[in-house]
Amino acid sequence: MNFEKRSRREALYLLGVCGAPLLAASPFAFFKSNYSPLTFADANLSNIRRRQPEVVIVGNSMVFGRMDTDYLEGLLKPRIMMSFTDGGSRSLHWFLILKNYLAAYSPAPKLVVIVYRDYDFGIPNLQLDGQYLEKLRHVMRPDDEERLKQALNHENKNVLKTWLNNHFTATHENAHLNQKLGDLLYDVVGKLGPVSDDALQLYTKQIFDLDQIRADIPEESEQSNKDDDSDDIKFTADSQQNLLQDFVSIADSKDIKLVFYRVKRRPSAKGDKAQRPAILSYTSDFKAWAESAGHYHIDESDDARITLAMFNDGDHLHKAHFRAYTDLFAARLSPYLPEPDDVKNKEARMGKVSK
Repeated sequence: MNFEKRSRREALYLLGVCGAPLLAASPFAFFKSNYSPLTFADANLSNIRRRQPEVVIVGNSMVFGRMDTDYLEGLLKPRIMMSFTDGGSRSLHWFLILKNYLAAYSPAPKLVVIVYRDYDFGIPNLQLDGQYLEKLRHVMRPDDEERLKQALNHENKNVLKTWLNNHFTATHENAHLNQKLGDLLYDVVGKLGPVSDDALQLYTKQIFDLDQIRADIPEESEQSNKDDDSDDIKFTADSQQNLLQDFVSIADSKDIKLVFYRVKRRPSAKGDKAQRPAILSYTSDFKAWAESAGHYHIDESDDARITLAMFNDGDHLHKAHFRAYTDLFAARLSPYLPEPDDVKNKEARMGKVSK
């Protein structure tokens, strides 16, 4: 659908109208504390204590949108397996799962598999606003505040977004206000003319980048599934740049082996395309670093068995292919799996040994 072009005067008027709610709401940023109180989700700890898993899968929809975790659990028996996944989560969330849950009790899992895409570990400020920041607050401990602040401001050249991240999106009241403001802007722009909801959303996105301030945009938007063009990202495990060294330090302290598992992105209509030199170099350096640190890296990107026909939306798969993909995942993981506990050790892990 083609939108009618509007005059500069109308555009300036629209910006003024939509900017007014933001200005009116700005006192919230100054008079509210920067972050909402931590409300740690203890239920996860209870589940870990109850099951004492030996293998844990951590990630986002690249786990539950591609494989059947119940089926995988059956494939890994007699090992005990659990998964910790949250849609939209990225490296900081995954690190906090490792630190505050998996390494919090003994015995810790023997193997933790972290499923990721391309530069997820190289861009630590991914998905740290709106609802994703609220979710993050539920897996944080007080000593994690500095890590959050560092991640939020990681090489963020957008001064306005940095200010919004630090002041607008973190408190409960501001998260609610964030969504209301997004709705208000959407409604105001809707007064421009009778257009469909989809067309209106596209139009407002083009003008205001509305997906950055609305709290209800789903994780797997079309944009989030395009190939990352961040060719300027070079691999590093510098603790000032990302959390990779922290992952290793926590894992080593509890004798946990890590597997960094890179998934294959959606092929093009013409089939598998050659990966860009930048991502090949990044992934090669990532693998070399992980192995030099005593851990593992798996990359399924060149697996020709994962075809375009298996994909649904973005990088998700059709459910009909979940089990076939899970078989491939389990086979690739097999060389790194720990030996299963014998019956006595398993009962001890489960807290069932009688005195």
